[in-house]
Amino acid sequence: MAQPIYRKAVEDTVPKVNNEIAVGEDVEFQRKWWKFEKLVWAAFICFVLLDLAGVFGRGPLSKAHLATADGTVNVSYERVQRTGTPSTLKVEFRDRAIRNKQIRLWAGEDLVSKLGNKQIAPQPATSAVGDGGLHYTFPATTEPAEIVFSLQPPSPGLYDLSLGVDDFPAFHFKILVMP
Repeated sequence: MAQPIYRKAVEDTVPKVNNEIAVGEDVEFQRKWWKFEKLVWAAFICFVLLDLAGVFGRGPLSKAHLATADGTVNVSYERVQRTGTPSTLKVEFRDRAIRNKQIRLWAGEDLVSKLGNKQIAPQPATSAVGDGGLHYTFPATTEPAEIVFSLQPPSPGLYDLSLGVDDFPAFHFKILVMP
């Protein structure tokens, strides 16, 4: 014998507006959702402002400058770079760094190999491998003299770099390359 099926009438616990349509309202959930939306918008605005400031590359906060105590050697570079995006590292020399119309510069291996050094301007008169990097000799016809390394990092990472000039303390700095 078949069992009788008992069905319960559907009750609508949601109030109706003008006896036409049921409008569900959960005020507690709505307040939580609004709070979540505000947090997401605040995070989004912070992200955009940080990007405009250069925290993720190509802005005022990503630029860095190093100099000797007397300002004879100055290095300008971007501390945050992007993979595959061209950038420059500039080294400026004053009279005390120029000897016999030449500048001797030592660049660590990471600067040359891992950061994708594409070009050096002006071209060095001589270059030699040694001491964990390359020794360059540049002609210096004017003062201040400037050497520009054109970089294009091939892969992301944090790179420890070293750069030195004869008779001056070496510069040690880091560059973050982001994807």
